[in-house]
Amino acid sequence: MTQISLRRRLLIILIGLVMLVWLFSVGFAALHSRTVVLSQIDERLQRYADMASYMIATVVSDPEIEAHFSAKASRLGNRPVTMRVASINSSEEQAINLWFGDSQVLLGENAPVFSTPEKAGLLTQYVTQADTAGEWRIIYRHLPSNDVWLAVGVDLQHAQDNGAATFWQIVLPLLVVMPLTALLLIVGVNRGLSPLKQLAESIAARRPHALSPLSADGVPKELHPVVDALNELLARL
Repeated sequence: MTQISLRRRLLIILIGLVMLVWLFSVGFAALHSRTVVLSQIDERLQRYADMASYMIATVVSDPEIEAHFSAKASRLGNRPVTMRVASINSSEEQAINLWFGDSQVLLGENAPVFSTPEKAGLLTQYVTQADTAGEWRIIYRHLPSNDVWLAVGVDLQHAQDNGAATFWQIVLPLLVVMPLTALLLIVGVNRGLSPLKQLAESIAARRPHALSPLSADGVPKELHPVVDALNELLARL
């Protein structure tokens, strides 16, 4: 018959519980990091929209600046109402679209074409750009003073990469703590079972004809039933 090790059973149970807590922590960290990244993106979009609103108001109010940007604009393919102002540098992770009536203007060489606004607010949109496609977080805003719609978007793929970096910054300390926790559990279980070992050594050291009761001094409370049962056996003998 296979012998069951109490020490091994305790270690399996305790380390298993720690692993479950660790996995739960990792899952929570993943969800939390995504939520934090999305919240940071929305804050960035609000700031971008504020800056773009100020820029649009400046351009529209000055005929010379408006004429300069109009001269830089070029029509996109067979879309007569969609133009791009390519002289403005823009990163691949953020873009600006404007609507002047039926005309749509893309600010920046890398800006994709966003869908026509239906209402102001934040939304996540699937956008096709050149030969690639992906999710973008976009804020739509209407500027009633100039009757202009503004859309500022951020590529979520770049944001997810940043979120992954944040996630690993959270998880790596947990990876370091996990082996240390297992080591402390092993040491703790060994020390916790030492009274049982001492009791076994005390019984093994008795003489064959010694029938005096075992002392319960220093014996953990959980082992008292074992000591009492042995003392009853010795009394019967």
